Amino acid sequence: MALSPIILILFSLSFLSLIFNFQSFFLSIFLFIFSLYYLSFLFYLPFPLKSNPKSFSHPIKISTVVPAYNAEKTIEKCINSVKGCDEIIVVFEGSDKTVENIKRFKVKVLSRKTRLGKAKALNLGIKKAKNEYVLIIDADTFTSSIPKLKKLKLEEKAAITGRIKVIPRSLFDHLQAIEFSLVNLIRFLQNKRGYIDSMPGNFGLYRKSVLRKLGYFNADTLTEDYELSLRMKKAGYKIGYLDEIEAVTELPSSFSQFLKQRIRWYRGEIEVFKKFKCIIPFSFYLLPPLLLLLNLIYTFPSIPFLDFSLVFILIILILGSLIYSKAPFKQILLVTSILPLVCYGLLIYIIWIIAFLKELFKTKKSW
Repeated sequence: MALSPIILILFSLSFLSLIFNFQSFFLSIFLFIFSLYYLSFLFYLPFPLKSNPKSFSHPIKISTVVPAYNAEKTIEKCINSVKGCDEIIVVFEGSDKTVENIKRFKVKVLSRKTRLGKAKALNLGIKKAKNEYVLIIDADTFTSSIPKLKKLKLEEKAAITGRIKVIPRSLFDHLQAIEFSLVNLIRFLQNKRGYIDSMPGNFGLYRKSVLRKLGYFNADTLTEDYELSLRMKKAGYKIGYLDEIEAVTELPSSFSQFLKQRIRWYRGEIEVFKKFKCIIPFSFYLLPPLLLLLNLIYTFPSIPFLDFSLVFILIILILGSLIYSKAPFKQILLVTSILPLVCYGLLIYIIWIIAFLKELFKTKKSW
């Protein structure tokens, strides 16, 4: 089995850093364990490589469900991108002009006066869907892959997704785009064993019969997509990934929206970890900030991020993910300036800690 050279390089360099570099000993340990974790995707026994979904001789029929909350700015573009589907259902919650903006399209609109959350909105739309294959796409997400989706044969897969991309407009957006590229690379590596671990919440094709059997989406966590993914896995179903299937999603328009979005994501993941007693994934979220703190204490008063071997490891990993994702040259160039990446990484860990504390003290949830 061919291994990803990016992961092998990460593994080798982090091992050398662990042996020879004592200044950043704790960060080196983390990178070493982290690379082992992702190598395990490729050595996962006894998973024989499985083929990706094949094509039907005749196109499948797809129902599209779009949950929309005050989405007047993006809904028209979203609906236009999926108009090749056989049925489009928009579940609207809010008070803006979302419904007015899509009157020219052939869509079924289900309006709700009270906002009860995305999971319940999705369930309402899925239950009304006429077809076995249901595409779930957020109102701020767009795709040009409908013709390819209609030719898919999911075989043993319960759901399938593809590469999620963003359109960056600022330095901060480019940093988020790099993060999305890393996630795409992780899914690509996971798919080497024939399936991936989780579906993204903004874009994915599902079998309605599987969703019905599992009881649809649950509203007891903030990340209904991740919770359903683990229930699928527990029930023996598999999730597929195809590179040629793509979707583009809008990034938060302000830092406050970004902060709200990430706190919701991370707190939702913590809820799922607790619900399914996922100790190992939870530890991989908890270790980075703890090891970073230990490293800062251990190297005080020196500056740990001047450790060039660790910088080189991070650059190799991120560059590999950007090249795989065919990222624009601006993002590849940005990687050579490590300071923005370090600051963004620290910001993510701080937000994760905030989410952890919110869940610990059971503060009010917000969608």
